[in-house]
Amino acid sequence: MSFNNGKITAYLSKTRLIVLATVKDGKPALRNMAAFAADGTSPVFSTHKDTDKVRQMEANPHVSILFVHEKQRLRSFINITIDGIAHRVDDKDGQERIISLIGARNELYRNRAAMGNLAEQVFYRVEPIEIKIIDFGKSPSPRGVQLIRMDNVKRWRAAKVGAQISANQVRNFDNEKRAGSVHD
Repeated sequence: MSFNNGKITAYLSKTRLIVLATVKDGKPALRNMAAFAADGTSPVFSTHKDTDKVRQMEANPHVSILFVHEKQRLRSFINITIDGIAHRVDDKDGQERIISLIGARNELYRNRAAMGNLAEQVFYRVEPIEIKIIDFGKSPSPRGVQLIRMDNVKRWRAAKVGAQISANQVRNFDNEKRAGSVHD
């Protein structure tokens, strides 16, 4: 089964907890999170402003987020990993949208928001660079892996984050896309 944006969004929305990976001293730092939602294929989340993950994302905004449903059978196991750039959302409209999205799926969070208990929170939106779907229902081998690279985000990342992507790398990416091994 091939995943499209609708199926990806549905899977992300039904995930109970995520695993957020940031970079700490050049190594992965992992933690579970419940205060998150999906805005299309872009994960959004909030966290206390005085946490290691906030400091780590300020130093290096590259993150990975694992979405996996609990109690799956191995023969139909699916998970989705989104690699991307975490952007802090400081504008009021953006924050209200994130609060609304998270509150729609998390009653405790919705109650905290209603009581005005989010003053110490910061908000993030992750712009996907790559989405990796593992679907054992399709195949328990590499054929069960679907990789979606976000071409426009990759080029944007090069300009914004200062990564150097050569014309050769862009041509290679475009060739992969034409060959069908990369999907937008």
